[in-house]
Amino acid sequence: MDYRKSTKDYINCITLSRYPYFDVKSQKKSFKVRPVLIIGFEKDTFPCDINVLPVSSIQSSKHRHNEYDKQIPDDILNQLDTVLTKTSYIRIHKQSAVSSNDVVNNVDPVNLKDISQEFYYEIIKAHKKFYNELFE
Repeated sequence: MDYRKSTKDYINCITLSRYPYFDVKSQKKSFKVRPVLIIGFEKDTFPCDINVLPVSSIQSSKHRHNEYDKQIPDDILNQLDTVLTKTSYIRIHKQSAVSSNDVVNNVDPVNLKDISQEFYYEIIKAHKKFYNELFE
């Protein structure tokens, strides 16, 4: 990330980040680079933790949540070709945090809100609904 910019400049952006996952073969935590939608920061200055929604191709439909895995429409996907190359879903129910140090520096973040406010607000609405249902 460009630490000369404000953290607010990255809100709503899709970019690439090093992301932790559990490697079943090696039986340990590992990392891969994957696309994420940045939705918040822990503070206004870098370095810091970033709240993200992972973006995934989700190959098998049995692993997709009907309500909280939002497929990125093709017209929007075409405008995200610097970070996404195939059909992808924003995983609203999988929010997590990554370090700003793990964001890939040689990829320009793309602001989803600038591309499609309608889809952007659909993501926000689903996110609010998901979090309102927790602890019920």
